[in-house]
Amino acid sequence: MLLNSIVFIAGGIAFCLYAPLALALFQITKVEGINTIAYWYIVSFVRLFGAALFGSGLSIWAYSSSIKELSARSRSGLLYALIIGNSIAVITILTQQISIWHSTFGWILIIVFAAFLFGYGYILFQESKAG
Repeated sequence: MLLNSIVFIAGGIAFCLYAPLALALFQITKVEGINTIAYWYIVSFVRLFGAALFGSGLSIWAYSSSIKELSARSRSGLLYALIIGNSIAVITILTQQISIWHSTFGWILIIVFAAFLFGYGYILFQESKAG
């Protein structure tokens, strides 16, 4: 969870502060057929995403220090929430990667979110096996 929170916090900061550079990672530097105002609408949305990512990272960080103190039901609920969130992220990123981005960074994001998904799934599996 600590690694997940660090990645989300760093990603959130990067998307908030460097949105045009972050768009360049997805090979979105010049959008054909739209004007400059539309490009800056896209940049503002990326910054909003960064803020949400940053907030999620902080929330995960807050839970990571106290997860062992949670009841088994609360801990499994948190793990299920992280599994569902990462599953939706993998599906969404994969859809965007195949249909729009076609970038190396898109594949990197899929690998990162899939690693978190499988990591949380493994933890949940181990806990259900032990309990």
